[in-house]
Amino acid sequence: MDKCNSIIKRYFEGKNLRNIFLLICVMTLISRAIFYIVFKITDAGQNNGFIIWMTSIYDNNWYYGIIQGGYHLHPSYGNSGQAANWAFFPLDALLIKLLSFNGLIDIRIAGFIINNIFFIMAMLISYKYIMLTRNNTVLAIGYIFLMTFGPYNFYFSSLYTESLFLLLTVTALYEMEQSHYIKMGIAGCLLSATRVTGVFLCFCVLVKLIQKYRNEENVSFLGFVKKIFSNRRLVLGVSIIPAGLFSYMFYLYKLVGDPLAFIRIQNSIEWRGSSVKSYISSILPAFCSDKFIDIYLQLFLIMIIIVMIYQFKKGNLHEIFVYAIPCAIQFFNGNGVLMGIGRYSVGTGVFVIGFLEMISENFSQKAKLVTFLFLIYLSLKLLHGYFTYNIIAIG
Repeated sequence: MDKCNSIIKRYFEGKNLRNIFLLICVMTLISRAIFYIVFKITDAGQNNGFIIWMTSIYDNNWYYGIIQGGYHLHPSYGNSGQAANWAFFPLDALLIKLLSFNGLIDIRIAGFIINNIFFIMAMLISYKYIMLTRNNTVLAIGYIFLMTFGPYNFYFSSLYTESLFLLLTVTALYEMEQSHYIKMGIAGCLLSATRVTGVFLCFCVLVKLIQKYRNEENVSFLGFVKKIFSNRRLVLGVSIIPAGLFSYMFYLYKLVGDPLAFIRIQNSIEWRGSSVKSYISSILPAFCSDKFIDIYLQLFLIMIIIVMIYQFKKGNLHEIFVYAIPCAIQFFNGNGVLMGIGRYSVGTGVFVIGFLEMISENFSQKAKLVTFLFLIYLSLKLLHGYFTYNIIAIG
């Protein structure tokens, strides 16, 4: 690991972003080639091609339906006939529809290409964010490697919103760190139009400001509040973050008469999952289960809590809010309970930064190597499971 770190510093430390961009592109191409190899090994696709199959698993088909035909007028879909696609926010679907020239290019292929481009852009901004906040080249390259080859990497190549959400999250954080509040607000507005949890960036900004106040000397709280509200760019930037969410709510009100339809539909039979109470009672049986996914999800929840504690001690409270709130909503909503917390936390980027910081400061070189090898193994196992999952439909 020491030799690897020295190579990274030699070739990338202090270099311009062109080298980093080329590295990201090469790593992404290799990663997606691995996707294809695993796809061929599993022989899951049968008569369907790699990209078609990859963008037809799990909820990919809900996004495909939005891109192709828009939003439903009433719940009459899914296995129960009581579901509608209102739970899925519109921005990524709109961009794919636009950039596919309204379906002139196959929607699934266009979505695969576009979301991979978003991912590459997200990695470049993430690198800049890590260098701005940590000034650690090894950490930044390690982050790019883990995001590209680590667990849940396949979501960034599907029709899911992961790539766009990651790009907008790190962009908003990067602009916030530089006090570019209008740019932060624009990224935040687009973020809240990509996924409902994007609106919680407002709390992230609030926590960052409170931290800033605590670091300032001889400033009263009232004086600090006045200083904040006198910063017009800050106030405007924070104010426009929820605009994406409000726009979608207004659209739903005009379409179905309910601005909160995206919340209510998730309580339908189609998506209703286990309750928190039933999860707690199943913890011990899950650890004794012979199913890999049962044990893995419990361990991932524990890891999230450990990283939160570590980042809390480091003082990175604003970064905790970025992934803690989505995970908490997923957990307490009871919608599958643990099924989504892995990709929701990894998909913010900052969880992975915190995880890498934690192991870099507390693990030996051998332990770091073992951890990375295990994560690669875990990534391949999850990827294999993704390709062998029964798809909903191919349209």
